[in-house]
Amino acid sequence: MTTVAPRPRFGRIKNAVSYSGRSRGRLYQLASQHAGLFRKDGSSTLVDFDALDRILDALPVADIQIGSRGPREKQQPQQPQRRRRRRKVA
Repeated sequence: MTTVAPRPRFGRIKNAVSYSGRSRGRLYQLASQHAGLFRKDGSSTLVDFDALDRILDALPVADIQIGSRGPREKQQPQQPQRRRRRRKVA
């Protein structure tokens, strides 16, 4: 029988990035909108994983619609072809 260690209540930002799949910058944005997400211990910044879970749980559910031909990817606009200069041969 395998046991899974419970996640810690607090962790460093890099652990929160791995845990949530959100970037470091996005976590800072969320912290500015949700007081209590980050805690300070001296110079260390800790993330409250319980608060992070509540924030992620409040995100809207994705509305994915697949047409009869499957999902489409955005096509990248093609760059115009550059013309080569002809060198004059003397």
